[in-house]
Amino acid sequence: MRALKYISFTKRDILLSMILAIIGLMSITNIVSGEIGIGGLVSEKLIMRQGINTGRLIVSLTGQGISPVIGTGGTVTTFDVNEITGDTINFKSSVLSLNGMPNATIYFNWGYTDALGNVSSNNIITAAGDYTISYVLPGYVPTKTVYYQAAIDTDGTGVGEKKIVSGVVTKNVVWQWYKLIIPLITLVALYVSYKNDSGIKVNFYILITGIVLYNIIAYIS
Repeated sequence: MRALKYISFTKRDILLSMILAIIGLMSITNIVSGEIGIGGLVSEKLIMRQGINTGRLIVSLTGQGISPVIGTGGTVTTFDVNEITGDTINFKSSVLSLNGMPNATIYFNWGYTDALGNVSSNNIITAAGDYTISYVLPGYVPTKTVYYQAAIDTDGTGVGEKKIVSGVVTKNVVWQWYKLIIPLITLVALYVSYKNDSGIKVNFYILITGIVLYNIIAYIS
């Protein structure tokens, strides 16, 4: 029976094997928890918005293994808008959670119908809190109703309640025009009465009527 031939290792071989094993473990650690330099939103596996140079693949260790926090949006609440100044609206929202992501993009979907269809300017944030976006509404006139909804992008999109604001400045604009028109009408009526020689009594009634109407409109507006 032939004797078994044993393979012998030198100290150099053992040291080299240990070094290679350590390098291998370091590589695996970097793959799982290291920071990856990327740009743009890759919703299937990574997070970040355009303009940010680095991103981080976030994982949570549970009893079931590794669970990446991906594919979901943050949590946001839409606040009421009380007024529109000219054509500028101050959209307000409260970000409750970024879902563990290092940053998020907040903005508003808006439109002149319930279908929305437009997007406001945006802000990149790194923490929860209350935020305001001042935005000029293209094509806005006081008779239009504005529908709006807060939104937040992380590795997915979360939205808040849909709200509306309408007729906020319409009343003031209309009544201001009436306040300008009433004195003009009164003057024209007095002139016509004078030309027709209607008499002082008629002119007095016209003047009183104009003054009363003007003050009523001034009170309403």
